[in-house]
Parts: sequence; C-alpha cells; structure tokens
Amino acid sequence: MRNIGLFVGVSRLMLAAGLALGAAACATAKPEATVPPSAAASESPASAAESGVAPVLSSSVAIPFALKDQNGETRALDDYRGKVLWVSFWASWCHACKMEMSALDNVRQSLAGQPFEVLAINIDTPDKHATAVAQARALKLSYPVLFDPEKSVVSRYNPPLELPFAVLIDKAGRQRFVQRGFLPGEQADIEARIRALLSE
Repeated sequence: MRNIGLFVGVSRLMLAAGLALGAAACATAKPEATVPPSAAASESPASAAESGVAPVLSSSVAIPFALKDQNGETRALDDYRGKVLWVSFWASWCHACKMEMSALDNVRQSLAGQPFEVLAINIDTPDKHATAVAQARALKLSYPVLFDPEKSVVSRYNPPLELPFAVLIDKAGRQRFVQRGFLPGEQADIEARIRALLSE
C-alpha cells in the first residue's frame, strides 16, 4: 500500500509538471500578446487599470539603442533627449500593433509643435523585412519606423516579446510608463499621459 501511495504521488507530480511545460510552450508560441491591458494594470492604481497603461514601479533610465529607420538612417535614443518619447514595438503579424500605430499617428499630429516624438520599432525577422516596410508605408505614418531584426533592443525592454508593447520616456531619458497590449479607445488616455509629461 505504501508503494502504491508513493506511485500515485509521483504520478501527480509528473502530470503537474507536464501541464506546466505545455502551458509555457503555448504561451511562447502564441504571436499576439497574452497579457491584456486589464491584467497588466491589475497591480496599478485605478486610473492606470482603466487605461491599460501601467506605471513602472520606479522610473529608471531608458536603455540606450541605435537602429536604422526605413530610409537606412540610424536613429539613437539619445537623439531625442529633451523630448517626451513613446517607443512602440510591433510586428507585421500583429493586428493590434497596427491599430496602435495608427492611433499614435493621430496623437503625434495632435501634439504637433510639442517636444514629443513616436518611434515604432519593428521586430520582424530579416525575411519579413520587406513586408514590414510595405505595411509601414501603407499606414502613411508621420513618425519614424525603426527595425530590430536581431531583437537586440526588444529583448532588453520586453524579454517575453509581448506585442504590442510600448514605453513612455520623459525628457530626461527616464522610462516612466509601460503599456502592454492596445485596445480601441485608449488613444485619449495615451495622449493625456504624454501631455502630463510634457508639462513637467
């Protein structure tokens, strides 16, 4: 009887481990973000939970980077010191990313003349580069689109590769907010957060 009980206990542990590994594999394989804004904001104040934009626990210096844009020009994070910057990571297969990119174009135009810029960083692999460039051009964006085919930048900002994923950086180069996912209607809240940093 004691051997049977031990066998049952070991079997249950093996089953639990197998289920956990299976769940991890599914989460890794799924292209769209698995953490909706509401879940990401669950540890944040009510205002952040309503918006889907959750403040980071403490402001930290944004990780520097330099990437080429769609015209082959290198753009570095330091080039935007003194401006509020919204950095959004996207991929050609991510529908919510393209919705966010269009919304951000509206925000940028609304804030024309302000020390503010948007950078959209594409993380498609080199074989999908032409597709990503074509999609960016089709969106007729008024802000730069950069390319991170080796994922050297996104892996430092967003190791799980959740998409869409964005960071809001203040004029001093500090990361102030993080947004995971994007839902229609969040444009107004994003603009309000940007305006708050512009007024600092």
